[in-house]
Amino acid sequence: MVAQNNVLNFSAGLLQTLATSRAKVDSYIMEQKAEIDRKAAWHQESLAKEQDDIIEATMDLKAVQSKRGLSDEVNEDSPSVGMAQQRESLKDQKEELCAKADLLQATLDKQEEKVKELKELERYHQAKAEEVRDLKRRVEQAKTMTVEDLTRGIINYSYLGLDFQSATNGRLKFAFTQLDAGDWNRPFSFTLSVTDEDLYEVHDCEPRLAASILTKLATEFNENDDLGRFILEMRKAFSTVV
Repeated sequence: MVAQNNVLNFSAGLLQTLATSRAKVDSYIMEQKAEIDRKAAWHQESLAKEQDDIIEATMDLKAVQSKRGLSDEVNEDSPSVGMAQQRESLKDQKEELCAKADLLQATLDKQEEKVKELKELERYHQAKAEEVRDLKRRVEQAKTMTVEDLTRGIINYSYLGLDFQSATNGRLKFAFTQLDAGDWNRPFSFTLSVTDEDLYEVHDCEPRLAASILTKLATEFNENDDLGRFILEMRKAFSTVV
């Protein structure tokens, strides 16, 4: 090479440069060849691994087919076709399992929402039940007030000129005297009844009292169940219309 180049009258410096460049090119070619060989080996290993995975998947599929009573015959004349079919079958099974998982998750979400609604409903009914129990306690307490209890209370207020007696429709009539300085015996009366809901109501006021006053006094009586206080408040109300 050097002799030929010298024949072309190349300078020694140019010849050295060409030799150096040729060495670099040869080195680059060798490196690229080594890289290509390495990638080819890696590709072969990957292909072998993929084939092993296919064989393993095929064996798993055959086991599944055997359990389901399906044919596990593989087309030995066309192994690539058989593998493709196995791959497709495995893909279908995967999609089926994913669909079932999505369905189960949706069902679980609905059940959790239903449980939440049921808990809310349970809290609502518990609150209502507590209201009913409270009302029942009040009713039971009211029932324990006997005629003797009422009689003792009436005696305590006898100096107010208070009297009471049974009236029609299961009502109790109360009458005050000692209110009108012009006629100490003048009666001021009303009747008291109990509704089906065990609430007290005031009727037949004589002389007549304003409906707003009667409503206020009846509401307070239903709240505190204090008969003595109610009687005193009714007497005060009558004293305003003397």
